[in-house]
Amino acid sequence: MVVDLQMPGDVLVSIAQISQHRDAPRILVFTASNRLEDCTQAMACGAMGYVVKGSSGGELFHALESLALGEEYVSPCIALKMMRESRKPNQASPKTDAINLSYREDQIIAHLMRGASNKEIAVQLQISEKTVKYYMTQIMQKFNVSNRLSVVLAAQKAANWSGRERAF
Repeated sequence: MVVDLQMPGDVLVSIAQISQHRDAPRILVFTASNRLEDCTQAMACGAMGYVVKGSSGGELFHALESLALGEEYVSPCIALKMMRESRKPNQASPKTDAINLSYREDQIIAHLMRGASNKEIAVQLQISEKTVKYYMTQIMQKFNVSNRLSVVLAAQKAANWSGRERAF
């Protein structure tokens, strides 16, 4: 499903309601807004992708392909803003000092940071995709975030994430 934040009504509430259904479609936000706050709100509500209008047709196609594969997608211009935001000093961030991650959770985060999908993580770790989803839920709860991208950003900020499985 492709939506624009400028559509009539409360689009974010609609995204949240739609994404709660068991067989919910994957939602791609295609909008003129390149504000980081709009992207993070849409993703927190359940959107799996965010593409800024004016992007190339190839980027839009790539985003749709990514969502079809169950992966998340964010326009590079927004991803760059996220990276810059994450590097700002004295920024309020989730409390991560007390987060205790298991070895398996560390492994999953390492794969996430390489951009792996749940299916790819399952194959690499020789576990089921359902098990990966279980761990993702646990990780998101521990970091108090609601999507994969936020897990990556929070893990990058966390002083205690050992990154035992990092290959970069």
